[in-house]
Amino acid sequence: NIKWFYQIIISSTINNRDKAVAAYLRYNPRFTPPTSGIFMAKQKKDGLIESVTPTDFSKYDPNDIEHVGWYYIPIKSGKPLWMDPYQNRNIDIHMISYVIPIFKFQTAIGVVGVDIDFEYLPREIAFIKLLNSGYAFLEDRNGRILYHPTMVSGQTFEESDNNEVLRK
Repeated sequence: NIKWFYQIIISSTINNRDKAVAAYLRYNPRFTPPTSGIFMAKQKKDGLIESVTPTDFSKYDPNDIEHVGWYYIPIKSGKPLWMDPYQNRNIDIHMISYVIPIFKFQTAIGVVGVDIDFEYLPREIAFIKLLNSGYAFLEDRNGRILYHPTMVSGQTFEESDNNEVLRK
């Protein structure tokens, strides 16, 4: 059974990455039932990986980022990408996802992806120290702060003419 084979691969992907919370293979809902595909997720209560009924695409608008953005954003971009951190309302975790769209002859077949608990990243970055007073921080592709020890998330940096960094 091919589904069993994919479940084994997806399950081992999550097991080998302790901060991965889910992995999936989802098919284009235009061609398949709205819950088709495979979704494996770690359960909050015991951390065990279970096969979960995939998100029902028929319940959500394609523009609903919190529920189905992980599918439609990579399909629209046409390339693998790291999603901006988001609260996934389907499994109620603040996460970041790496998703690869699958195409055949310019037709979207589906996506394969992995979800990582975003809260792990700031905790790890907080331990990085540079010399006596330096530190690491995390920003998104648009320069917005995602984690900084002294700045609020969502702020950006702007460099002045005398190389001072100003908060926006």
